[in-house]
Amino acid sequence: MGLFYKARVGEVLSPRACTVSADMSAQEMAMLMRDQQLVAVIVTDPDERPLGIVTERDLVYKIVTTGEIGTPASEIMTSPLITTTPDVHLYEALYLMMRHRVRRLVVVDGAGRLLGFVSMKDLIRVEGYEGEVLTSRIGSAQSTTELCRTRTEIDGFIHKLFLGDVDAQSLTEILTDYNDALTRRLIRLAQQELRPDLRRPAQSFAWVCFGSEGRREQVLRGDQDNGMIVADDADTNSLAYYRRLAQEVNEDLDSCGFDLCQGGVMAREDRWFGTLTEWKNRVYRMIHGMEDGELLRDLTIFLDLRAIEGESRHVGELWDFTIDELGRAPFAVRALAEDAVAKPVPLNFLGRFQYDKGPDGRKGINVKRYGLLPLMASVKVLAIEHGIRETQTAERIRALRESSALEKESAENLLFANELFLRLKIQDSLEQVLHGKDSEYFVYPEEWSEWERQNLKRAFKAVEHLADILRFHFHL
Repeated sequence: MGLFYKARVGEVLSPRACTVSADMSAQEMAMLMRDQQLVAVIVTDPDERPLGIVTERDLVYKIVTTGEIGTPASEIMTSPLITTTPDVHLYEALYLMMRHRVRRLVVVDGAGRLLGFVSMKDLIRVEGYEGEVLTSRIGSAQSTTELCRTRTEIDGFIHKLFLGDVDAQSLTEILTDYNDALTRRLIRLAQQELRPDLRRPAQSFAWVCFGSEGRREQVLRGDQDNGMIVADDADTNSLAYYRRLAQEVNEDLDSCGFDLCQGGVMAREDRWFGTLTEWKNRVYRMIHGMEDGELLRDLTIFLDLRAIEGESRHVGELWDFTIDELGRAPFAVRALAEDAVAKPVPLNFLGRFQYDKGPDGRKGINVKRYGLLPLMASVKVLAIEHGIRETQTAERIRALRESSALEKESAENLLFANELFLRLKIQDSLEQVLHGKDSEYFVYPEEWSEWERQNLKRAFKAVEHLADILRFHFHL
């Protein structure tokens, strides 16, 4: 039995829990937390019995956005508290956090007096070996069935990290790393299975991905967006082998929960399989066929190209060709920009939300359609125009800021929006996997607190400002 199942809360709690009175102001608490480098303070009564907790997040979202620095702790704190005792096992504490959807437990003695607190991050540090165990298990798996079983464990691990307040960008990167490792293992297992029938060619190949996987922004569930590039010297037998391999891997990925792409963006399909020269010819047609809506869609997908397995030099050469060709075709970049800003943000001229009807009839907003997708597409256009080959949205924003293509304030607002939209997307995928809910990507701001609504408005305004930049730059 691992350490996580033996250790108790008393062994990992943070005894440096700083206490404040219920009437201390937000400004005083902020200064105290800054000076003592605290992430939270406990509000107690005169007998040191905890009444509530105030975190950095509370101060940022409940005070900074409103400017009410004199607000007392009693009006900011989260209460009632979820408490535990030092003799409780860590796995029991983790279950308590997950059940109540909190990130910290206050630890009290038998008389209810404060001893300290334990956070989700404290538990994850103890359990940190789990991530390495999962990676090792994927790398040593001997069958597709064995690999598929790791998906459930990965889901659980990501859920713990989410509750531990790990930022959304890191969560999607961690999940993408797992999915990359799983894909690589499936490819190697498929190659082993093909050996009795087909001899592995000497010519090289690259297994590539697009979409959210290409951007390293995957969530728990999604369909496949992949392709295969084969070296130009491949003969007929070699191409037959790689076509068979692509078919096997697509089917195995489907078995492991990566649904077959309804749009056909998969290595087994002719449009997403071929030699390097065939890929260059295909990209040329995408770029110069902007009047064809399907080619525009394919180019948008393709521009998140990233290698997962095989010879990355094939991907590098294809990127060289693509950047050079787009530089000679400004009309194509303009078409991408026009497509990226086609959907207006859901704010009226007064800055108020404009709602659609959600799946259950409530007034809401589809944050994927009106937030995440326009943000990702618009950033991609600017990045491509400036020759940036990063595919991750946040890295594209940072590269644009460093090249002065985006002002610092605009970049910071876009990074904020990207983090918020990604977190909402992850939360939606967790609801699907853990609670069996249908994917809807809808949020319902009227049910949110004022600071949550203000943050959502800030995110949409960042997307709107970026769209204005593209409209001005490309004369749209």
